Amino acid sequence: MKRIHKTVLSVLFALLFVTPSFGGTMNVGFAVDLTSIDASGTETLNGNSTSSSKSHSHDTAIPSLFIERESDSGVRVGLDYIPVEGAMGSQSRADTDYTTGDGASVTRKAKADLTNHITLYTEIPLRSSNFFVRAGVVSVTISTDENLDSTGSTYPDDDVMGYNIGLGHMRDIGTNGFLKITLNHVNYGDIELTSSSSNKITADADRTGLQFSFGKKF
Repeated sequence: MKRIHKTVLSVLFALLFVTPSFGGTMNVGFAVDLTSIDASGTETLNGNSTSSSKSHSHDTAIPSLFIERESDSGVRVGLDYIPVEGAMGSQSRADTDYTTGDGASVTRKAKADLTNHITLYTEIPLRSSNFFVRAGVVSVTISTDENLDSTGSTYPDDDVMGYNIGLGHMRDIGTNGFLKITLNHVNYGDIELTSSSSNKITADADRTGLQFSFGKKF
């Protein structure tokens, strides 16, 4: 179902770009988001229902590419794509392995990355100023890499939908160039994973940062 959501987003975006009545210009460029990622989650072990919770925060710079259509009134509708993996968090801990029955001590390691990150957004100018508000929907794959117990249990990847809101300022640079500076917040949807040994993880993540977008109008 979530892959269907991605397809729907792509179709809507394509339809917009071939609609002549939208008018205006085509804008393309790249962006760098200086952001702080915050993630928290709870893992519940199968067999004894023991649970543990962790949280993780780190600062990073996230590059992206964007293409957008700008109307004559200054409204922009665009697609932002992150071409690299972004680390959401990693943790390790020592545990008692209840799956073997002998209470052996094991080290559980887990890492999650954000991949295939796509944002479909609209930016609306505030009155006649260069300031604008931004709202969008986000589609991303949570890619996991883990060594959780002596059975070799693994968690599957998960496709997640989220939302994007922001407040920014746009200024022209040279001939047809522009710079946008946006206070950007992304909230990812609920993350629920079940491992091959029926352990369960529930998590949530969001990020807030300052995004610098450089582009050109055609």
